[in-house]
Amino acid sequence: MPEGLLLSRDLFFTGKITGTASGIGKSIRTVGSLDGLQQALTPSTRLVLLDLAISGITPTDVAQVVAACPGPRLVAFGPHVDTVSLQAAKDAGFHEVLPRSRFSSALPELLRQWLAEPTTDAS
Repeated sequence: MPEGLLLSRDLFFTGKITGTASGIGKSIRTVGSLDGLQQALTPSTRLVLLDLAISGITPTDVAQVVAACPGPRLVAFGPHVDTVSLQAAKDAGFHEVLPRSRFSSALPELLRQWLAEPTTDAS
């Protein structure tokens, strides 16, 4: 089953994300550091979520770690007023960069999309 990894230290929001994922039959594991991210990456990792409010970790750091395991979709979210961090994630090559409010309001639909089972073409 495809899984996602969440890089965050915000316990409240982490609970919301992992609880939402579990409620729709998806799996999100939380890591709190770049080393934890590197160790948690597997071939079944389809999504890496970065909470831009995490201190000491930049989008570029995350993109470099994930580059060693090609395939996961990189998604960053953060406060809409933190335009510098949102732009840094775009500049680092994240596939999607969302304000926290949009991320939060559309979370179930976004997780279903990002963690969809791969389809195979039988024709």
